[in-house]
This record gives sequence, structure tokens and C-alpha cells, in this order.
Amino acid sequence: MESMVLTVTDAFPRLRHSRTWVTLAFCVGLCLVALSCCTKGGMYVIQLLDTYCAPYTFIFVGLCEMLVFGYSYGVGRLIRDIQMMTGKVVPYFWYVTWLAITPSVLAFIFVNIFARSSPVSYRGVELPAWAQALGWVIAGTSMLTAPLYALSFLVCGSSGSFHKRLSTGLGPSDDWGPGLERFRTLWAEYCSRNPLRHRLLHPGPPVDQCYQLKHVDNAEPCERLINEGTEQLPFTPEEVKICQV
Repeated sequence: MESMVLTVTDAFPRLRHSRTWVTLAFCVGLCLVALSCCTKGGMYVIQLLDTYCAPYTFIFVGLCEMLVFGYSYGVGRLIRDIQMMTGKVVPYFWYVTWLAITPSVLAFIFVNIFARSSPVSYRGVELPAWAQALGWVIAGTSMLTAPLYALSFLVCGSSGSFHKRLSTGLGPSDDWGPGLERFRTLWAEYCSRNPLRHRLLHPGPPVDQCYQLKHVDNAEPCERLINEGTEQLPFTPEEVKICQV
């Protein structure tokens, strides 16, 4: 639920102040869809969803996320951001895991699921061909959203040559970064002090090991834990609104 709400509010920022109504709309819509599982043939609907939606969609979405963070945004950028926020060096174990191991495992599982797929049946009764096709349509509508969005960006959301559109789509936008201006300034300063050799290479330890500790009051989120307690950080009214959405 949270992922869907965040996706919509990020795509349409004007809806962020109506987050409650967006969440309510999703709850009502999903409740109406779920009523089909409460009918006499609801168990067959559950079998379709369990067979076609859960395995294919979850693995495909996870694989897309790993490819975006690991290769498009760059695992080097990701590790640098984490090191700036935590003040700790990310071990090479996680670098290798995010860059190679996890995408390979997810791709293997995804291909294996397709290779071992079989018609859905319940209590020995195989569902008709139209029901099997409906299952593939349901799975396809979930998996095709990512490539369709990428295609729409290349065609309508960017300009220039195909190479320029592709390079623009495979990298972070110009406004990417922390939402609060003072955090963005710290982040930009940290990036300039710790330039990347390449977005796919581990950035290594920060140039200034104590950078995050010296800026802890400004570099941490809206609240932090201190001595097993919670201390609220000072924010302007405009920054409070950003944190709330």
C-alpha cells in the first residue's frame, strides 16, 4: 500500500497534501477488487493471483530495482549516499552483493519460474484456457509498467538524439537529491569532496572520516535516537511540511 501511495504522490506532487485521500482511494479500490475472492469461485481467483502475480511480479520488480540502483543510478553513488548518511564505510561484501550476486540470483529465479510454469489447477481440476490467459494478462499488466514508462520517457519525456535520450533516462535527474535545501547543500559538498571514479566502482572510505559526525545535527533525518531517546531536530515550518509529506 505504501509503495503505491508513494509512487502516485511522487509522480504527481500536487497530491502530496491529499495523501489521506489517495490512501483512501487505494483502500476502497483494492477492497472492491478483493471482493472477487469472496465469491463461490473466489478460490480459483486466488489460485490465479497466487500463481501468476506473486512469483512473476515480485521477482521482476525486485530485479528492476536492483538494476536501477546498481547500474542506472550506480552502486557507487548508492554507497556514497549511504556512507554520507551513516558515517560508516559500506563493506565490499554489500558492494558485490548489490552489483552482481542479487541481480544474478533474481534473474535465475525469474527464468526458472518461467521454465517450470504449468497450467493452474485446483483440486485436480485444471482451469480453462481463458482463465490461464487472464492470469498472464494480470501478471503482464504488473510487469509491463516499468518498460512502458521507460518507453514513454524515451518518446515523450525527453528530447534530442536517441543516445541523448537514453543517457538521460539511465541517469539521475538534475533535481535529484535531498528534499531540504540545507541537506542538499551538505550532500553536494560531500559529493564534491568524494568524487566517484565510476558509478559502478566502490567509492572507498570518505576523504574526511569524521565528516558525518561533525555535521550530525544537520545531516540526519527529521529525528534521531540519542541515548535510547528521541530528540527532535529544529526545522523551519516549510521544512516541517516537507517532512510530513
